[in-house]
Amino acid sequence: MAAVREHVWPLVEGGHVRPVIDRELPMSDAPAAHRVLEESGHVGKVLLVTGR
Repeated sequence: MAAVREHVWPLVEGGHVRPVIDRELPMSDAPAAHRVLEESGHVGKVLLVTGR
């Protein structure tokens, strides 16, 4: 944990390492998000988002 905090987290905070986001779906589409994950056709994170 300490090594991650020391070596990796600064890269994340500095914007050098960013997660790959495949898609964002509204929370009401949670079943669709589960289908996407089960089909394994995504590349990156599938995010459930609340109203903005």
